Amino acid sequence: MSATRYCVAADVQAYFTSVQFTASTALDTDKLGRLIEDSSAFMDGSLRRVYPLPITNETDLRILKGICARLVAGDVDDILNPIATNGTHKTRDLKKEGKQMLQEFCDRAALLDNPQSRITCIVADQQNKDKKEY
Repeated sequence: MSATRYCVAADVQAYFTSVQFTASTALDTDKLGRLIEDSSAFMDGSLRRVYPLPITNETDLRILKGICARLVAGDVDDILNPIATNGTHKTRDLKKEGKQMLQEFCDRAALLDNPQSRITCIVADQQNKDKKEY
């Protein structure tokens, strides 16, 4: 069983204005497809903890598409540019951003699925509402 593909090559391409992924380039369409499959499988493994799969909500899928594109673009960036041109660390770390976004997405689901958390949030909201600002 293969993982859901949360993004496509065009989503990743948006991060690279001067790079083309074709059959004749160093990072070809087949390799890019495998990177998308790998990142999607990684995402499924993380999501499975808090969501029943497959995810079908359109809003969630749009968020996951952006996360997948960042993860794959991070891999592509590491392949094409292992270090910044001046020898320092790169300022853009798309893979780290993608992992953080995925964690936040999973944390949000865990919070929403836990009735105690919802009650705590309601109580906290009510307490904050009752506080007077000076």
